[in-house]
Amino acid sequence: MKISILALSIATLLSVATYSQEVNAVSITAFTTDKTYSSIGLWVDDVRVYGWAFTTNAPVTITELGYFDSYQDGLQNSHDVGIWDSSGALLGWATVPSGTSAVLDGPFRFVPISPIALDADQTYIIGATIKGQFDDNYLRKADATNLEFDPSITFVEGRFKTFATGLDYPSEPETRDYVIHLDPNFKAEVIYPCEGDFNEDGDVDGSDLAVFAADFGRTDCAGGDNCEGDFDNDNDVDGSDLAVFASDFGRTDCP
Repeated sequence: MKISILALSIATLLSVATYSQEVNAVSITAFTTDKTYSSIGLWVDDVRVYGWAFTTNAPVTITELGYFDSYQDGLQNSHDVGIWDSSGALLGWATVPSGTSAVLDGPFRFVPISPIALDADQTYIIGATIKGQFDDNYLRKADATNLEFDPSITFVEGRFKTFATGLDYPSEPETRDYVIHLDPNFKAEVIYPCEGDFNEDGDVDGSDLAVFAADFGRTDCAGGDNCEGDFDNDNDVDGSDLAVFASDFGRTDCP
């Protein structure tokens, strides 16, 4: 029975391969929220940089930077938005202008930038300037209802810099949701990893199929023997893992 199931499964994979094409990059927004307004203003006299740190779960290429526009009626002031690596090196930045000229998407206004390529499994920081009293209202993490971060990144913590002289690196951490600012946001292109590229040669082909076929049907993956095909880590290699492999089979764009 196992042999016939495996044969059928392999035949299914081969039929998928016939129609497989290179998977194009997926366009994402770093996070979304249905919170479209805020009455919270920054009642201090100094310029500050607020933002948040994140880790990348896949290679990410940032193509636009954005800033929160409460009520979506235009920004009172311009805001500089930047991306830093974990050492504090500024990788790129842009100014989101005052008014309504920047493209509105949800509660954020975005501007295009020269692409910023971020490696997978690294920590980065996004931050934006806010000029103290009478500047635009800001978005607290605690108020961001139905907040969802794209699976390509993982939120780590808030970041800030007081008494900034401009777009300074926000080096100070912040973990309190009612203080964390989510004013800056970004859009990016993501190519998700190929889980079925066992030999890491940039594609999922017959050699990877042979590895998966050797594992298919195993139920002893918790016994210390490595089951490379147990993608969902439920200690066996079954139909759910086959579905994951089938979705990758034939890809030639594995990062």
